Amino acid sequence: MTLVDGSNCRAALDNAAAAQKQWARLSVRQRGLRMHAVQTRIAQVADDLCDLITLPQRRSKTETLSAELIPLCEALRYLQRDAAKVLATRKLPLSGRPLWLWGTRAEVQRVALGRVLIIAPWNYPLFLAGVQAAQALVAGNAVLLKPAPGCEAATATLVDCFQAAVGTDLIRQVGSDPEVATRLIQAGVEKVVLTGSSTTGRRVGSVAADALTPATMELSGCDAMVVLPEADRGRVVESLLFGLSFNSGATCIAPRRIFLCQRQSDHYRKLLKQRLVQMPSIPVHPAVQTRMIEAVEDAIARGARVVGGLWDREAFERTGATSPLVLFGAQPDWPIMSADLFAPLAAVCDYASPDDLVDLVARAPYALAASIFGPQKEARRLAELLDVGTVTINDLIVPTADPRIPFGGRRASGFGTTRGAEGLLAMTCPRVIATQRLRHPKHLAAPTAGDEAILAGLLQLNFAAGWRLRLRGLGQMVRGIRQSRNNDSR
Repeated sequence: MTLVDGSNCRAALDNAAAAQKQWARLSVRQRGLRMHAVQTRIAQVADDLCDLITLPQRRSKTETLSAELIPLCEALRYLQRDAAKVLATRKLPLSGRPLWLWGTRAEVQRVALGRVLIIAPWNYPLFLAGVQAAQALVAGNAVLLKPAPGCEAATATLVDCFQAAVGTDLIRQVGSDPEVATRLIQAGVEKVVLTGSSTTGRRVGSVAADALTPATMELSGCDAMVVLPEADRGRVVESLLFGLSFNSGATCIAPRRIFLCQRQSDHYRKLLKQRLVQMPSIPVHPAVQTRMIEAVEDAIARGARVVGGLWDREAFERTGATSPLVLFGAQPDWPIMSADLFAPLAAVCDYASPDDLVDLVARAPYALAASIFGPQKEARRLAELLDVGTVTINDLIVPTADPRIPFGGRRASGFGTTRGAEGLLAMTCPRVIATQRLRHPKHLAAPTAGDEAILAGLLQLNFAAGWRLRLRGLGQMVRGIRQSRNNDSR
């Protein structure tokens, strides 16, 4: 496979443009059906894909299968089943059409953007990149896929699965050097989809803004886990341990900030201590280790208490691994409560009243997702007040893998949407076709003396408050029509 790099960006973009024009001529249903070949190919090479995931935080093939390959294939199946319906042309009904547009009919089509550059993350290099690539292709685009450093081999196999179904020019792998992505944006891709840190988002967003290139940014998270007083305590503990250890904590929507009712905090601390001391050490990605040390050391210096396994900085610096850490006693304004760390680390902050929770959750600059544990009615009431992209009740992380669910954040967590129907629509732009069916539309005729009265009356008839004003508008329209006819008769 020939990678797209600094030396062949222009040629790759030209080839992608030519292939995309032919691809876009197929129906959405035809393009969606090609994803069946992709899913069967992924199933066929699943062992190879698992072996090629060499990231330090990925501890087993089970995680790659459950967190990446199965959700990816479900997303491919969703596109085969629902893409044509989501992207279908929408004909605007005649009811609701403005009176002054009598004779006009319109429809809204969804058309491909062109060439989509996907900048993939290191934590889920197959699932996130694969779903975004599939949605871009089914929407009629060509794809240039840039993997994170260290994920090149796995990405190459994934791209092979797509190329076997759609051709080699419709999806190409880009070199992992960030400079290549910059050159592609400057050279004229039609959209950028980035999954990464907020720091990377600012850098890529600046380049995209200079090129006036639309972008979707799925950025960092520092997600809140809210525990209501009536929550099932066993479920809370099991869920938190799962969130800390799944993919070694390297998940954008893993629990980072835990809000516990003040009077229950000691009880949860004892429950967690019993479980955490039994958990093995977990590897942390090298890109995160320095920032994790800084966050933990700062929190301890401020008075936080490590629960469970001991924090040994020297051992962590030597091995790059630690048992999951839960730090009790954090305050809302501490740096650890706003840190987007992809690591097995969470800070606990107590609250006095549930009335404080909306403000506490909003303290961090990130607004990607949140989880709430407690009675469903109360939890749902709180969920509808939170300014985040996704809220999960009595669970975390796993429900968001549903291929029908859109995903995206707010504020420092980015903008735009991936996955689900909304993510598929975001890979297109609307094209409106309006047809005038009248042989002699009024606006093409020469102005008459009665036009002002007709338009003023129309305004009153349609929008004035009260039937008296509307009747007055009707009378004004009638006088204007008579005036126009009198002028015509002369």
